[in-house]
Amino acid sequence: MKRIAVIVLLFLAFSPSSLYSQTMLHIKKGEFKIGKEGFDKAWQHLQQGDIWFRKGIGSYPLALREYLEANNYNPGQPELNYKIGICYLFTDHKDKALEYLTKAYKLGKELTPDIYYFLGLASQYNYKFDDALQNYRYFMNHGEKKVLKILGEQVRKHIEECEYAKEIMKDTVRVRIEDIGNELNSEYDDYKTVLNPAGDHLYFTSRRPESDKQLPNRYDNKFEEDIYQSVQENGVWSEAYRMKKPVNSKYNDAAVAVSPDDRKLFIYRGNKRNGSILVSKNKKGKWKKPCSALPHINTKGQETSLFFLPDSNTVYFVSDNKKMSHGGKDIFKIQRLENGKWGKPEPLDTTINTPYDEESPYVTPDGKTLYFSSQGHNSIGGFDVFRSVKDSAGHWSAPENLGYPVNTPDDDLFYTPSPVDSSVAYISGVREETVGLKDMYRITWLPPLPVDTVKVDTVPKDTVPEVKPRPVTPPAPVIVPVPVPEVKPWIIEGKVLDSRDSLPVMASIDIIDLGKNEIIGKTISGKEDGAFRITAKNRKSIGVELNAPGYMFFLDVIPAPENDTVTRTTYDFYLKKIEAGAKVVLQNIFFDFAKATLKPESFPSLDRVVKFMQDNPDIKVEIAGHTDNIGSDAVNLKLSRARAAAVVDYLVSKGINPSRLVAKGYGESQPVAPNDTDEGRAQNRRVEFKILKL
Repeated sequence: MKRIAVIVLLFLAFSPSSLYSQTMLHIKKGEFKIGKEGFDKAWQHLQQGDIWFRKGIGSYPLALREYLEANNYNPGQPELNYKIGICYLFTDHKDKALEYLTKAYKLGKELTPDIYYFLGLASQYNYKFDDALQNYRYFMNHGEKKVLKILGEQVRKHIEECEYAKEIMKDTVRVRIEDIGNELNSEYDDYKTVLNPAGDHLYFTSRRPESDKQLPNRYDNKFEEDIYQSVQENGVWSEAYRMKKPVNSKYNDAAVAVSPDDRKLFIYRGNKRNGSILVSKNKKGKWKKPCSALPHINTKGQETSLFFLPDSNTVYFVSDNKKMSHGGKDIFKIQRLENGKWGKPEPLDTTINTPYDEESPYVTPDGKTLYFSSQGHNSIGGFDVFRSVKDSAGHWSAPENLGYPVNTPDDDLFYTPSPVDSSVAYISGVREETVGLKDMYRITWLPPLPVDTVKVDTVPKDTVPEVKPRPVTPPAPVIVPVPVPEVKPWIIEGKVLDSRDSLPVMASIDIIDLGKNEIIGKTISGKEDGAFRITAKNRKSIGVELNAPGYMFFLDVIPAPENDTVTRTTYDFYLKKIEAGAKVVLQNIFFDFAKATLKPESFPSLDRVVKFMQDNPDIKVEIAGHTDNIGSDAVNLKLSRARAAAVVDYLVSKGINPSRLVAKGYGESQPVAPNDTDEGRAQNRRVEFKILKL
């Protein structure tokens, strides 16, 4: 790791430029020139912009500055608008990219194939999720194979993010979000709010040119990190000031945490090789030279965040420990043993950690609620903040996205509840009301609106005599809360395995509300053992959709437990590899009785088939209809063909090329169960999805 703090990398986000170089479009002098006046100067700006652009993402802000000057001369140059849009995508003002990329597309549609991908990104950052989906899917269906091989998985993730965003933004959460103020935020990056237990001292990280680190970082052309402090008096924060040596050094220094006794400041320090968590002790009002924080935490990789529980016996931290992580940066836990020594760190399970990065854990004082940021789960873009609750057995629940506007399509990090006011929390990121670049914000959770879980104590009309009304103010009704019965949690656990060799498969698992046909949660099976665990919020049947790279999608329904005594259900799922001949039964496909008319409740399952085919644009499939043995052979064969054709027609209506689809009906000729029971006949009435060609 070169001289850069990991927090810098976090805010660079999961950028495609790390995997793929954008098309370097050349602009000819004659095409750029529209008049003599101002041309020479504009051309110099354009050439200098190209020099910075070729250097890569860290120099994009410098390239942008030059390109904007050139654009003042000729705003109608498609290649220049494309370059400006790309530069904006990798700055803190990603939303501005859409204007220029849209203009580039309109001026020259065949400019470059990757413009659809970048239009998707820019639309996503501007909350135009339908436009983003359209561009992403066009890119997946028409992009060059060598480019899709590099970017395909990332584009699929962006598609998921947009789909999650459309659902999450249907129900915004009641919060007020305010910039924390000019005393703390500056025109530069300011982030990661760290409060002492009393809530009157605030430490944060800033990238201002006030430090000894005068040269900008080559990764993003910003100054290196330093730790700043502010003190609150009479409810007002003092103007922030940079902490002196030894807290700050010549390396990147970022505030991470304050110990429960308020005597230790934990620091992330990045040097040329790695980044570690150190601790500086405050003795007689002076901060001492930082030293290693705790045994077993720091590795040859990076440790970036840390959080102490108030008892000082449990610590959560973030590491990219490649020997133990589930992928990327994960959250780990370490506990003090009975002999006073620290035990070895253990990663939280795949309920929390994903193949993507997790960051900035915060656990409530009772140890039962975990807040953290993640690029995985049902993020709507970049890092989102999630909440998970620990049950009586010590297991974390499936993470819940905190919703919009807490989370945005950009990175939302370092969620920190106030230690003195449970309705207030702090977060860092880029928002419309930003003072400078990245800022710190105060979130105030507002009281919920009145809910209908109350009853009004009134008297029935027919029990009192009728009297003439008098002009009096009626008394307020007596509100009596309806007691909510305690519902025992229902835990579904099992493994995801390869259907051939029963080896573990790491798969994403979407949890579906069957009544609303909506995704209500997400988890991932373990890489080592394929294990997963779902804690259901109620005891109703749920749907699950499993997806794993290289495997067929899998849909199933987990029926509700038979009675209240059942608290645990075990299910193992077997996934089939994507190969010619592989087939799956399409669950939840319903037709009108004895007809080939699809019922609307079939559409969500078929939409998942559409998504699978969009994500795998080269496959050709057979849609096969099957029936039970009730009725004549001829009627059943005709009905099965018609139903298969109805499914194909639906897929075509959603944009799937008909040349990739074959409809076949097999009638009752291929049963999968005996036809002498209702259950067996139900299994035989099915629609199958079979891969013919890759």
